[in-house]
Amino acid sequence: MIHRKGACPADGPSPDGASSEDPFAWGHPVIIPGSMGASSFVLRGHGSVASLCSACHGAGRIAARQQARLGPTSELAPLRVVTKVDGRRLRRDIREEWERSLLEEAPSRYKDVTPVIDTVVAGDVASKVVRLWPLLTIKGL
Repeated sequence: MIHRKGACPADGPSPDGASSEDPFAWGHPVIIPGSMGASSFVLRGHGSVASLCSACHGAGRIAARQQARLGPTSELAPLRVVTKVDGRRLRRDIREEWERSLLEEAPSRYKDVTPVIDTVVAGDVASKVVRLWPLLTIKGL
């Protein structure tokens, strides 16, 4: 049994004789997300035994969440973030704290996902299927 913490399955194609209708016939789908302002990727797993048929599930943070809350909130302006709260209607002090919580997920708080994808592909863990760009982010606060 494999327990994956910080990883996702990247099993290879189904055994011979699998129908092309089988969603795993071409390799297990591997989703490697970027940040809420950067691209994400869908790949197909190759079943690499060297990686225990696993792939990473993102590029990772640049800084801890508490440190990520520091800095200007102006970075959030171009992003479309949908939450349970309408930030425009909040009292100023509450709005500032709400924006700081959103900063934890800001694009600059995460490493670039592209070199990570390149490493996964170069290591024969998975191959690219499609690159996705976010239209909006839904954050459950």
